[in-house]
Amino acid sequence: MLPYSQGNKDHADVPWPLPARWRSNTSFPLLHETLSITSNVPGCDVIDNAAKRYRGIVGSLGKAAEPQQGGIGHVMIFVENATCEKFPHLKMDESYELTVFPSNVTINSRSAWGALRGLETFSQLVYEKGGMAYVKEWNIEDSPRFAHRGFMMDTARHFLPLKIIKLHLEAMAWSKLNVFHWHIVDAQSFPFVSRRFPELSDKGAFSPRHVYTPQDVAEVIEFARLRGIRVIPEFDTPGHAHSWGKGRPELLTPCWKDGRPGTADYGNHSEYENFDPTKETTFEFLGEFMAEVADVFPDQFLHVGMDEAHYMCWWALSELLIQSFFATHFPCYVNVSNIIQVWKDKDGRTAATHWEEYANNLTARGHNVVVSSCYYLNYISYGQDWRTYYRCDPHNFNGLMLPRAAAVAERLWSPRDVTSDVDTAAFRLDVHRCRLLRRGVPAQPILPGFCGDYDFGLQSEITAKTTTSSSDNNNMASVNFFSQSQAVILIVLYTLWYIS
Repeated sequence: MLPYSQGNKDHADVPWPLPARWRSNTSFPLLHETLSITSNVPGCDVIDNAAKRYRGIVGSLGKAAEPQQGGIGHVMIFVENATCEKFPHLKMDESYELTVFPSNVTINSRSAWGALRGLETFSQLVYEKGGMAYVKEWNIEDSPRFAHRGFMMDTARHFLPLKIIKLHLEAMAWSKLNVFHWHIVDAQSFPFVSRRFPELSDKGAFSPRHVYTPQDVAEVIEFARLRGIRVIPEFDTPGHAHSWGKGRPELLTPCWKDGRPGTADYGNHSEYENFDPTKETTFEFLGEFMAEVADVFPDQFLHVGMDEAHYMCWWALSELLIQSFFATHFPCYVNVSNIIQVWKDKDGRTAATHWEEYANNLTARGHNVVVSSCYYLNYISYGQDWRTYYRCDPHNFNGLMLPRAAAVAERLWSPRDVTSDVDTAAFRLDVHRCRLLRRGVPAQPILPGFCGDYDFGLQSEITAKTTTSSSDNNNMASVNFFSQSQAVILIVLYTLWYIS
């Protein structure tokens, strides 16, 4: 008998992530062809755009009941104090209460971001039976366990076009992940187009087509904002900087191998890899560049790497000069309004992203930590590896596990005591996988079985219809050209959570 068969199979409408508190009862038909979604915050673009998207999602499920038969025809959103924040942030309130009545649904929240999460839950409560769309009588009180529930995408080593980034952002919102950690620049390429230093992408990108223009970046930020997702960019320094040097070669120091300067040791470092800490012009440049980045990206966090600076690329420098980079110049070039985030750090003002097993010591010393050690999503593994990372808990920092992002999303959102049964979670995750397929995301199978007409590859074209809104210029492109093996990497690459 397979392990997943030991769990308890939930009804198809139990949402993912599992809410904090909920109960359900009688089912009511849905009048989705005439369904209206309104709020007490008219003109709030976050809610107005979400209402259009979710009417499209719900409208694709089953056949609507006839109005004369009665059913649910209205969703009313009440936001406390009728507020509408412009951008999501670390301390945003994503809590909500959702109640399903025989003729309407109410969502009560303290912010527009909570309303978004409530609408996503509502869309998952709708299920098909006998070709008709139904919603049970639900009462849900819900809020996230962790404030930072992130997903890191590396578009420097492998360029991804905007349509794929948007598809990831959609999938994130559908699993209630709320931070897009955009690893936009690395040693391999510099696709970010700087207005102040255009030579960086002119010479550092893979090609003139493999770049993100200011308009592209603004489009990603806006697309994410409307889904309650923060965008935190990462610009690696002082190592991983080979691509910077293609446009500004004076910034880097030569790396050494076999006693020869400017010699690559492939697999470890290129010919020129680290910023030169001996020149004041290095820090003047970084100060200007990071100030531009802070103006482009509205989030208070900015990631500046700080990991894997190969000392063979600083071999000719004294240890004192190297230490000065961290002790003296580092605060100068990050003298911007953002909170600086790093992989490894020497300054108590920053937030450290967990790469090795430092978390216990850091939190004991009062640092803020983003834990990612057990969530390296592009690590190749086989079988039902989602079970391993589902068991990974934010308060256990030991071991490297092999996760997939949807399972991580529930562990970061739902209370710990309701996510202890991996076998039961398998059935709900399998339902969520079919839900993602229906919405245009080529998600990997969880259990043996099928998702009906939405099984990957059965249709000649699978299009995420839900991505069009008044602020979105283009429909989401079809994604039928991905294989299931590619979907593992393209859907989920890396995920993080925040502990304070």
